[in-house]
Amino acid sequence: MCLALDLWQRWYEHDDPETLRFGRRQSSILRGHGFTPVWVGASYVNHSADAASRAEAVADARRSLLSLGPQLLRKGLATGSEIQAALAGWDAWGNDPDAVYFRCRCECVARKD
Repeated sequence: MCLALDLWQRWYEHDDPETLRFGRRQSSILRGHGFTPVWVGASYVNHSADAASRAEAVADARRSLLSLGPQLLRKGLATGSEIQAALAGWDAWGNDPDAVYFRCRCECVARKD
């Protein structure tokens, strides 16, 4: 699964490096559009709570990786074998009842006067 996350990061760093840093810029982006941040924080989504959550996470990751795959190959950011290994890694992760995967979600509540 680490390879799959590495491939995702390769794509976003290549396409727009600031995409990976959106959370820390969230307040300034909102202020730039006339909003006043009231609260900034984060929550975590547990993609490993149970077999159904893991299956949903694997299906989503596979869709994402399969749609990004041709672009990663075309831009020389990954090889076909890396993509296949990443897909296999997600499948193995999804079948492991002890697997853990949390995703951080940056959040901001703002108002516009």
